Amino acid sequence: MELLALLLISHAVCDYPLQGEFLAKFKNPAAGPFTLPARS
Repeated sequence: MELLALLLISHAVCDYPLQGEFLAKFKNPAAGPFTLPARS
């Protein structure tokens, strides 16, 4: 049970800061399923 709690907490802490910009844009539910990120 402790291992499950540790995995959930570490995922919550590391998911946002370690993901790249591409993944962050596609995880945005407001963007819609077929919206591609703008190229810069």
